[in-house]
Amino acid sequence: MAPAVPPPPPTKQKTATPTAATPKGTAPAPTAATPPATPSETLNNLAHAPANAVNKAKDAVNARAASGQSSVDPVTDPAAKSAAAQPAATASTGSTGVASLSPGVSATTALDAVPDASAAFRSFVANAKIGGVVAARAGRPPVAIINGRLARAGDLVEANLGIIFFSVDDEKNQVIFKDKAGATVARRF
Repeated sequence: MAPAVPPPPPTKQKTATPTAATPKGTAPAPTAATPPATPSETLNNLAHAPANAVNKAKDAVNARAASGQSSVDPVTDPAAKSAAAQPAATASTGSTGVASLSPGVSATTALDAVPDASAAFRSFVANAKIGGVVAARAGRPPVAIINGRLARAGDLVEANLGIIFFSVDDEKNQVIFKDKAGATVARRF
């Protein structure tokens, strides 16, 4: 028999040296691959953080607009639904309307129309939380709990848009709001 060949000597594998956990709030020691950040670089990054966030938000809005998602479908938009429930109104006040009755015969009438409600106004009304409503009784104005606050008819419910709680239509179960331009929007309760 042939003499047995001894096995090769075992090779030593490099073992990683255990590192101590870094205390919270301190940076780990820099490695040879990444140079340490200087304090001025860190301060510059912190100073640009708000601008970077704004730019990122603008990019997201632009990307959404480019994708076509910014168009609002009136069938699924609650603000558009409440506006669609309102009768059509002309955008100008004190105008005249002309209707053709037959060839050569037309009728002209004065219109008392209110301006259309703005998108922000319709959105506020659609998203308002109406907790409870009491219609006008015995000389008392109607009262409603709107967005957690008690409001009487004529009270300002949204200062930035100039929206007031105007009245309650008890027959249609609607709360009616009016803005500073004179436009009205109703919402069922």
